[in-house]
Amino acid sequence: MLQGPRGAGKTTLARQVAKSKIDFSDQADIELFEIDPKGLLENAAKPVLVDEWQLNPSSLWHIKHLVDDGRRGFIVAGSAGHYEPDSAHSRFPLVGRSSILRVPVLSWAEQNALSPRPVAEGLLAGDMSWAQPAQMSHGEYLAVAMHTGYPAYMDLPRSDAAWAMRNMGQQVLQFYMVMSEATAERAESRRAQQDFLRAQARMSGRIVSLSTLAKEAGIAERTAAKYRAMFSDCFICDDIDVWRPSPDARPSRFRKVFTNDSGLQVALSGLSEEEFLTTPSLIGGLMETFVLAQLRAQQSGAADGCDIMCYNEVRSSQGVRSAYPLGEIDFVLLDRAGRGLAAIEVKAGVSPGKDSFNRMRLLRDAMDARNAASPASASRRFAGGLVLHCGQAPILQADDRIWIAPMSILWSG
Repeated sequence: MLQGPRGAGKTTLARQVAKSKIDFSDQADIELFEIDPKGLLENAAKPVLVDEWQLNPSSLWHIKHLVDDGRRGFIVAGSAGHYEPDSAHSRFPLVGRSSILRVPVLSWAEQNALSPRPVAEGLLAGDMSWAQPAQMSHGEYLAVAMHTGYPAYMDLPRSDAAWAMRNMGQQVLQFYMVMSEATAERAESRRAQQDFLRAQARMSGRIVSLSTLAKEAGIAERTAAKYRAMFSDCFICDDIDVWRPSPDARPSRFRKVFTNDSGLQVALSGLSEEEFLTTPSLIGGLMETFVLAQLRAQQSGAADGCDIMCYNEVRSSQGVRSAYPLGEIDFVLLDRAGRGLAAIEVKAGVSPGKDSFNRMRLLRDAMDARNAASPASASRRFAGGLVLHCGQAPILQADDRIWIAPMSILWSG
């Protein structure tokens, strides 16, 4: 099962290996499927690509029965996850019967036919000696971040690409609106959705509660929750969870909100490129969005991936200070074996100082101390930390297991 935003290249990827295709955006294929769904799926040359499954969710049940009967060779692709405006729209039938591959927008390395070593792999191994970052100027980094990773828009003039991406949010939601809303409500919904997307784009890279996001968009919190589910389901929003190191810490009600592509973020913000680039707080979010997209692309093809979260330790409601450093670290990478943790800070400037890695140094020391005090119950270890910046410099080891490097390390070999 290939999952990812519309236009990211799922169909193009699948057609490289598929020998036949059933496309539910094609009326002829829909009519053939309605006549004999099981026969069409069973007799199609394998592997068969079942494209845009969310337009015919019942197809997953037919695939399930064939898989249970020992049939193999199905590639299911769609630009929807598991949001359910009605009970039929669900990928539940293939739970436990499919392998899921996330297909994000193209990274800068993929756009330029580069084959970098995943940064997470080096950090979690505690070794960054292999990295050879390219030398780029601050302006070049901003230009790269404002460039989209959507294949359909990459070769368009930037103004045309921005226009197309501004309309994309409404286009991909047409399916949801038809199923879940009355016609009279749709015009108002479009305006509210545009306000939500604008708020999401301007707050991309920030840890916020749903109520804050709703207030920024000027809509009710209940409406914001609905739209966040919808936009997340079609992979336009790419929020990440907050990781709390304290074993007894309650899950955070905050999330770090993102759009799935930094070029899309600029297009949806409602600002011109000039206005965007003169707002320092937006530039910081832009670079974080860009870095997350590069990490996502590297993880999508990794044999043993890691979970991408952020760090935000806060003082308890009783005023008790945590044993871990208070405040935020932009990204934490958690290996799925439960052993290692890596930290990444993103700086939009060109020369980060010692304070840029102070919080990750404190986190490293706190995790080391905890594991030393209770070796029998030791869980995760701090494997490495990395500060990424937009300057020109070689990679430097700033402290034990902590490095400072230009952002181009994300596409270095």
